[in-house]
Amino acid sequence: MRVEREIVIPAEPKEVWSALTEAKRLEEWFANGVELDAVGGGSGRFRWDDGEERQAVVVEASRNGGSPRLGREPSRDPLPGRRWRSI
Repeated sequence: MRVEREIVIPAEPKEVWSALTEAKRLEEWFANGVELDAVGGGSGRFRWDDGEERQAVVVEASRNGGSPRLGREPSRDPLPGRRWRSI
């Protein structure tokens, strides 16, 4: 089964890209602590104040035609079976 989700964000692609790929920006809205190397093969670590921590491997990071796209490798997800892709 494949599930896709599209979210239309009323912002310029450059602003969306920044919010998804810069650790300080991610800390504004996603997690309390972020370490992220937002390039293909890069890694990420996301921490929350309640002690939860998740890790990711970036499999895709491109601004294909101005549309930001990031992908995380599900097999490295500490919660198996969950997939994450944001466009």
